[in-house]
Amino acid sequence: MENEAAVLKTIIQLFGNPKINGKAVKNLFDFHDWIVAGILTKVALHIQQRIGLIDEELAVILGISKQKLVKLNKGRLPIFAGDRLYRFVRICAVAKYVLEDEKNIMFWLRHESLVFGRRAPLEMLMTKIGADEVENELWRLDAGVYT
Repeated sequence: MENEAAVLKTIIQLFGNPKINGKAVKNLFDFHDWIVAGILTKVALHIQQRIGLIDEELAVILGISKQKLVKLNKGRLPIFAGDRLYRFVRICAVAKYVLEDEKNIMFWLRHESLVFGRRAPLEMLMTKIGADEVENELWRLDAGVYT
């Protein structure tokens, strides 16, 4: 699908063209291996700065406390945190594709929606179920289906 290729390209760009063992990460299997190997914490900090997250938001996205985030400053993310970071970046990539502007991503993610029971989409990203619903809603918006 054309949109999936565009989303994958944006994911790679948002992550800053990552490498694992000197080889460019370019597909989902590579991302899996990169997450399992442990994404460097500095990559999460790069995403935080690029997207415009505050520390508390990054900690929630990663599923760790703000204090733990500070302690991880020079290390690798645990697999669960790397997986959650990938999930967030994927949502950002889909949002960029649908909203057509990187500046609109956090605005949309931070504002509550009736679709999510008056929760902000960002709040929904704490679980895979919630993230799936956020992604589904973005694709519905792209298709012109307003719920």
